[in-house]
Amino acid sequence: MAEAPSDGESLGETSAEEQADLDGSETPVEPSTTGQAQVSTEPKLGKSFNRTQKFIFLACMVGYLNSMIASTLFENDSFFSHLSELEREMTFRTEMGLYYSYFKRFTEAPDTVTAFQELIWDNRTEYPGTINVIKRFNIYPEIVMGVAYRAASFVSDFLGMDAKDCYTVVRGEERSSVYSCTGLGDPAVFYTTLVHWWNFISGVSIAGLAALLSNSFLGTLLCAALYFFNFDQATRVQWTPPLRESFGYPLLIAQITLTSYTIRERAKPIHPFIYVLISTMCLLCWQFSQFVFTAEIACLYAVYIFHERISKTLMQYIACMHLCAISIAYIFLCFNDMLLCSLYAAIVVVTIICSEAQLFSKWRLVRIRMLLQMGVLLLTTLGVKMLLAYLLNSNDDGHIFYLLASKISDYRNFDTMLYTCAPEFDFLKLDYVKNLSLTVGASLLMMLGVCAWALYQGVKFPTDIIYNFYQCTAFGAMAFTFMRLKVLLTPHLCIMSAIALSPKLLPNKDARRAIAACVFAVTLLPGMHSIYHQHSHQGEYMNSDLEELMYFINDFAEPNDSFAGPMPLMANILLSTGRPIINHPHYENAALRNKTKSVYTLLSRKPLAEVHQNLKNLQARFVIIPRAWCLGKFRNGCSLTEIWDELDPDNRGKPLVCQRLLREDTEGLFEEIFSNEEYSMFSLGEGGAQYPPRRVPRNI
Repeated sequence: MAEAPSDGESLGETSAEEQADLDGSETPVEPSTTGQAQVSTEPKLGKSFNRTQKFIFLACMVGYLNSMIASTLFENDSFFSHLSELEREMTFRTEMGLYYSYFKRFTEAPDTVTAFQELIWDNRTEYPGTINVIKRFNIYPEIVMGVAYRAASFVSDFLGMDAKDCYTVVRGEERSSVYSCTGLGDPAVFYTTLVHWWNFISGVSIAGLAALLSNSFLGTLLCAALYFFNFDQATRVQWTPPLRESFGYPLLIAQITLTSYTIRERAKPIHPFIYVLISTMCLLCWQFSQFVFTAEIACLYAVYIFHERISKTLMQYIACMHLCAISIAYIFLCFNDMLLCSLYAAIVVVTIICSEAQLFSKWRLVRIRMLLQMGVLLLTTLGVKMLLAYLLNSNDDGHIFYLLASKISDYRNFDTMLYTCAPEFDFLKLDYVKNLSLTVGASLLMMLGVCAWALYQGVKFPTDIIYNFYQCTAFGAMAFTFMRLKVLLTPHLCIMSAIALSPKLLPNKDARRAIAACVFAVTLLPGMHSIYHQHSHQGEYMNSDLEELMYFINDFAEPNDSFAGPMPLMANILLSTGRPIINHPHYENAALRNKTKSVYTLLSRKPLAEVHQNLKNLQARFVIIPRAWCLGKFRNGCSLTEIWDELDPDNRGKPLVCQRLLREDTEGLFEEIFSNEEYSMFSLGEGGAQYPPRRVPRNI
């Protein structure tokens, strides 16, 4: 692969005047033999080296604190170190349980080859079908950690080391004692510890990007402070370690940092292998990263078109590196059609073609020409994506576009209503803006003021700052549309705040110091209050009803008995019991969405015989109905019952299927075999073992 074309200034190259301003001293000058002044390079290089060391030290400290704070808050939330193995697994709700189950499968397999075979030919995740889990899900983090755990266990056994300490935890008079283990020899502890260590990268990358954009130690320090002040808004790794963003975001922010460096004026080229490697790893770890990369290419193209600050050669070079990443990820994901048919793949190809074609380049109306060029890119990208999806007969990401349509219109179907009723997929709440305004608000206002002053003074904005303005705007649009994506916006707002202290935009050192003092004075008190509030939370996980259900399934259900029910619960059943499940929370597949809709007729008013037949067609042996799922209170229009009433008006007014089953009005089609205060488990049809009714929770 060719070396990157040089189009910018090196990160380490700073003018003598700038260096003197940054270091707080004048640049030594020595007389030359020709009578002209020469700048002494040795002091400058020494100061530059010391300054670089300071940035590296600060970035490493931010990374270390990021890992330690996430680990501490995780422990404070659930008292994870004192939970039993089953309780630890139950804390991994919804998708988390699904992903962790593959790590568990890797650790429990007789050997690594068998573990891979179980993942490639899996018939437990979407029973009765067989799927390639590596192709369907982004589980390379679990594969790598599974291999690492097996290797670490082998080494510790070989050396005779005890990698874990186990003890009995007394849970009170009404609950039995449990066995709990700590140390890296315990799979759950090993997994969560590695996740928290991995997020060292995100802390380093956030500080690194702030340093790159601001070229200021104070600016980097400000970014770090704002990030930790708003830690609960900037990441979810402290609550949900197994989610894909816990692995993907550190790589994503590192990739954005590399992109920002690549487009700097006179930048020394980064080896393309590094760029492609990080981009590929991000695609393998997090399915959503393809949408972020789509926005990244669009932002870079906007800089290329509207500002003419990126050369055609550099634009095509970056797009080609993305194309390499797509190709490699496509192979490693076992030829995943969703990646090949994505907007990301389409926009990369279209960018290469459009930048080469130089459409409308002879038009004299510059602004109209730029808008047309950008419009052609976006429309052609959409057309190519639709063509690829049609040719490959892939509609796995169709629900995403339906979801976007529901956000800007009154379009509704089962999938969109299911999504939009989840709080994390709702629009961004005003509370988020209020919380951030106390800390990030002041620094952002200062940053905008400095940028306005720089524009007034005719300062030429660096290309990397322009690009990150576009990228931050894209993250803002994503977060506004889907609240869960605020984890992309918040760190970038902290990063952009550092620009307020950039010597390139505000050369006056005293002015920068005054701004820094004002911002810290305004944000320090609410920031420290936020940190105290985050760390003052002390919780302990307990869910006796779910624990009893898991014990019952493990004790009485046959290994091949299949289960259907709420998607989040099914992931826990797969993880803690290993029984086959019909549906699960990873919704990125058209066939699975149809299966889930059939299972969720349990919340409809359809005839009981029709629901029973649907479940029999899916080959479900048991269904589980949580009372909160059936009888719980939801915001207006967001209960599954209301969704079915809208989709199935012919049966409106009839009794709910789940309520009939909970009242034991089963018409002989279902048999209740387990019940406690929260969960009821029903058997379908003949066959299988006979199960004793269990209506009184046992002492667990």
